[in-house]
Amino acid sequence: MTPYDWQSSLAQRAQYIQERLSLGLPAAAVSVPEGIVIVSVARSSQKIFEIHDRLSMVGLGQQADIEALRVGAIDFCHKEGFERSEDDVTLGRLTMSMSQGLKRAFADFRGAPIAVRTLISEIGDKPEGDSFLVMDFDGEYQAHSRVACIAGREADSEKMQLALMELSPAEPAALAESICSILEEALPPQLKRDLPNGDSKPAIREKLKREAILVRRGEGLERRFAAIPFG
Repeated sequence: MTPYDWQSSLAQRAQYIQERLSLGLPAAAVSVPEGIVIVSVARSSQKIFEIHDRLSMVGLGQQADIEALRVGAIDFCHKEGFERSEDDVTLGRLTMSMSQGLKRAFADFRGAPIAVRTLISEIGDKPEGDSFLVMDFDGEYQAHSRVACIAGREADSEKMQLALMELSPAEPAALAESICSILEEALPPQLKRDLPNGDSKPAIREKLKREAILVRRGEGLERRFAAIPFG
């Protein structure tokens, strides 16, 4: 294989994955005084996961790939905490581990590609200490502060990011409703066409599952992750 052939194969592999991800349903995370509000819409399966005490993950793409990343992230955090200390279980260390694994899988033509895009959050003692990271299927990632989101298409993600930045302060339940409305605007066009009543919000909410989690801020909490009910 020549360098040109290798680059061409990588480009084809990336295009294949991006086409699969374009059907993915969006998710977002926003810092609030109480903690981090994470919201997703899904067809059926759970998308928001606790990775460690201060770390959470939400993904879009192939469910089997999301589950494999979730299990791998949890195993890494437990190993770091056991071999080093709980203070060493950080977003930075987890990022390096996940990024290296995804890069290897993306460039390995002997196996099926991993079709997944993830949003990883680390809660701080104050909102300005919260960290967000969006990681793609090839291991590339971008850091964010205050708000972060993922969508199947880059254009939708950019629109969501701007809309999320303009949200007014609110208590977690009200904020989750507002975030969900923004996510519903970024659903794949193919999904909206399949709905019996078009893209009306009642039709969307009848078809899809909404999920919202508050990752609570503070030390010594027995349970940091709490579900936010929708009205």
